[in-house]
Amino acid sequence: MTDKAKYAHKEAFCLMWYACQCGHRERIWNSRDGVTPFAMQCPSCGSSGMTHIAWGSDECVPSYTPQAGQRAWVSMTRERAAEIADARIASAVAAGYVGVVNRDAVVDSIYHDGEAPDLVVWGAT
Repeated sequence: MTDKAKYAHKEAFCLMWYACQCGHRERIWNSRDGVTPFAMQCPSCGSSGMTHIAWGSDECVPSYTPQAGQRAWVSMTRERAAEIADARIASAVAAGYVGVVNRDAVVDSIYHDGEAPDLVVWGAT
């Protein structure tokens, strides 16, 4: 049985390549047995077109320790979901979208009972 066969998700504990049309490429580790986004924002150019590429090169390495500064997918915490929700609500208010917002519902929609991924820089405080 391969490591990948042991887990509920194909990308569990995998090192995965992501690339953007601007030329930025990086290998991101999924630190959990959970799904990861196919696309995300590129840290170099800011576009939302940085995508998971070379799926056949995904490498399942459950004991991997990322290098300081390397990005990794981790499980979302409720505290982090609240930070994201507050930023989204503030941005909407600043853009003139004023209305009744159920903050807890926004937090819940981001948190997904801890199943949602969060992208962190390893070793950052």
